Amino acid sequence: MTLEEAFCLVSGSGSSTDAGPGQLDTAQSMIYQELHALARRCTRDRELGEESASRSFQRLVLGGPRSVGRDDRVVQSYLWRMVANGVKDLRRQQQRELESPPEDEVVDSETPEGALIAREEGEQRARLASWATSFVFGTLAEQLASRRARRSHDDFRESVRQMDQLVRGAVTFDDIVARECGTVNDQTRSRVYQRHCRVRRSFLMWLTDEMPEGAFSDSESAAIKRIIALLRR
Repeated sequence: MTLEEAFCLVSGSGSSTDAGPGQLDTAQSMIYQELHALARRCTRDRELGEESASRSFQRLVLGGPRSVGRDDRVVQSYLWRMVANGVKDLRRQQQRELESPPEDEVVDSETPEGALIAREEGEQRARLASWATSFVFGTLAEQLASRRARRSHDDFRESVRQMDQLVRGAVTFDDIVARECGTVNDQTRSRVYQRHCRVRRSFLMWLTDEMPEGAFSDSESAAIKRIIALLRR
């Protein structure tokens, strides 16, 4: 199977109904691997590249262009542009989400008073992080779940629980894939990752379009944004 043939099957610009047994899976694996190979050439930031490649793959699966040309090199060029543009978008998003107000004052932690202030500030940051984690994966997750079809509530909540574990460092992504699919490979990773992507998009849409102004203090807003930013990792 050529790269152009695989692209047509994955993006829907060809007829998947005419594909033989296993051909669609082969095509998806080929395009998925090509996108990630291009991402490794596009950026040294592995996590950023993987995120961009996976998002690009999801966009193609949801409906790609009708045609980009009948040549493997043209298809590869198109995939490269998808990944490169995705990396740029993700960098801009990370910059916006991880912005925090500058420190008003530098505390000398070598003095007893400074050490006390530094300890209190550290405890406050820990409390904020704990609160933000509970809010994002508890209150907000339930709010977003309630908007989905009832039949998908459990799947949404399970994905949120898995992402909570990832953010806390309790498990690795491959642990989750192995637990769900029994086998860890590009295809099973993609299956779980795409489901996480749909959940992550709900959080990001709330953050950019619905986060209520005035409902949170500046420090609370920054803590929420940091937790949501970690969902990309």
